[in-house]
Amino acid sequence: MNTVVRALTLGQVAVVVAACVAGALLVGAVGLGGVVILPALLLARACTPEVGIVSLFVAFTPTMALRVWMLRKIVPRDRFPTRLGGVAAAGGACGASVAGGALLDVVPREALTYVIGLVALVAGGKDVADSARRLRSRAARSRAGEGETVVTVEDGGDDGDDGDAALEMDGADAVDANESESKSDEYWLEPTTREMWLLFSIGVVVGMLSVLTGTGGPISFLPIVVLWKGKVNRKVMLSMSAIQSVFLGIAAIVSTTARGKKPDPGLVLLILPCGLVGVALGVRVLKYFSREWLTLFIGTILLAVGSFTVHQATEL
Repeated sequence: MNTVVRALTLGQVAVVVAACVAGALLVGAVGLGGVVILPALLLARACTPEVGIVSLFVAFTPTMALRVWMLRKIVPRDRFPTRLGGVAAAGGACGASVAGGALLDVVPREALTYVIGLVALVAGGKDVADSARRLRSRAARSRAGEGETVVTVEDGGDDGDDGDAALEMDGADAVDANESESKSDEYWLEPTTREMWLLFSIGVVVGMLSVLTGTGGPISFLPIVVLWKGKVNRKVMLSMSAIQSVFLGIAAIVSTTARGKKPDPGLVLLILPCGLVGVALGVRVLKYFSREWLTLFIGTILLAVGSFTVHQATEL
């Protein structure tokens, strides 16, 4: 088998494996991590950027399919974003096909990578600020709740009891209505036609950026959706990005190989098991995060990855 892995030293192999495991853990937990792996391949002088991009898509597309399957066990079935993810995936596949087939050799990669890093920084800052505000608010409510005293007032009149019962029913109906509206917004249960078309357009842009920069789909998709639909549950966003990544990866593989950009089989075999194990472990982490802590975690990772991406863009 003709592969660049044969020429790698033990130290270079260790760098690639360590980057793949770390990146796959991040991919499993928050969908972001591919951006760590490609620079490691280039740092180890394992391959050219074009070969690295195609090899990563071939190796990580199966891990994304595994991630979708595992996320379906975490997100309630009636709230899993199959339709939204399908729309984003269709757009991503179109964008990846165009980029891989026509633009891979003509678009300035460093400029696009720089823009992706800046968007990730803005979105990460927003998530960190929002989650910190919610956590402070929750702590304040908890402290206030500990100091409350419950007082019971008995009313001997039947008329008063009926009035209280009516008020309780009205209050319950109002709470149910508010909770229903909140759940619809949080899980994006009722997208409009305009939102679906906009999501498709975002998918096209993400698909193009993913192939042209080799940074993966989620690092472009998640920041844009965070800035656009900040109220949506992050597990729903992660599920959408995972669905999109599967079809984006397939389209990228087909379009780039059709242009003569072949993956390195040795790199694929080296990266694939690391990716499968890392993603399987990373997804399990999601079970232990509340919404606020998950938002804070994703925001922190976006800030770190955005900073790293901007730095890498200046080095290209």
